[in-house]
Amino acid sequence: MADPTTLRDLALEVARAVAPELRRLAGRTPVERTKSSATDLVTSADRWSELEIVSRLLDARPDDGILGEEQTSLPGTSGVRWIIDPIDATTNFVYGLAGYSISIGAEVDGEPAAGVIVDPALGHEFAAARGAGSTCNGEPIRVSDQVELSHALVATGFGYHPDRRRRQAAGLVEVIPRIRDIRRGGGAAMDLANVAAGRVDAFYERRLHPWDIAAGTVLVREAGGTVGDLDGNPTDGDFVLAAPRDFVTHSPNYSDLWRPTEPDRRALSPFSTDFERWSAFASQIGHDDARGNTDPDRRGRRTHPHRRPTRPRGRGLGGGGDGQWRGSTGGLHPGT
Repeated sequence: MADPTTLRDLALEVARAVAPELRRLAGRTPVERTKSSATDLVTSADRWSELEIVSRLLDARPDDGILGEEQTSLPGTSGVRWIIDPIDATTNFVYGLAGYSISIGAEVDGEPAAGVIVDPALGHEFAAARGAGSTCNGEPIRVSDQVELSHALVATGFGYHPDRRRRQAAGLVEVIPRIRDIRRGGGAAMDLANVAAGRVDAFYERRLHPWDIAAGTVLVREAGGTVGDLDGNPTDGDFVLAAPRDFVTHSPNYSDLWRPTEPDRRALSPFSTDFERWSAFASQIGHDDARGNTDPDRRGRRTHPHRRPTRPRGRGLGGGGDGQWRGSTGGLHPGT
């Protein structure tokens, strides 16, 4: 079985190699197209970053699987799958605003094993491996020790679809009086890294994708926190809640926010005590739609043949004279 610390170190090496070019291009790269809505942006740098990351990972570990935001989907035979967001918070990147990041997570036999989130603008490198703790720039980090909901600084994000944003904004009216304040950074990956580092006390968001949370989940768990759905189970992204493990159990001041949980579901959940209360808190947020409803943010993905990309060495996005990358990583077609 692959060693999580080895996977962590490889992910950090790869993210470090990509970060300087993204820092150079931030605020200078035009929007190339949109995805689920007019506010869901894609640039040539997103595609370049994903191609570069995928190429370097497969150079080192050619039998691993890959799932990337920009349509890379490669099967593997090693039991390891890399889950990549080449630029999380692309809108921040386009505007030259800090908060965008490179997120690289690794699963081993379907279980989160390693995660790296690198902030190119500020030079912060978050890294974690299962059983080895979480660090920022090599120093250990821990989730906050905040135990009072009324004193909690809570991060969140909003969807791209206008109707969903309207409902989410309306829900904040119910939440803000119950907490210290809300923070909206623009990227779920950095929000999770900030929970792991104790920079915010908790994070919630709905309808996230695997690449949004793969690395951050390992960071938060290894920093002493939990990441799960409203029932405390591993989340598929439909609802994501990250917080310190003992955030709620030591805070009886808001028992009015509890929501009853069916006994059979409570018995099945090892985190039921925490998440019963957090579920009640989250129910005040006005989260958009019921489970199973159609969501325009969740686009379908193609599965591609297991092809190995070619990558020009030693060049940035503008290298090669014509500014085009050639080769293909599944759905990546950077030369077009």
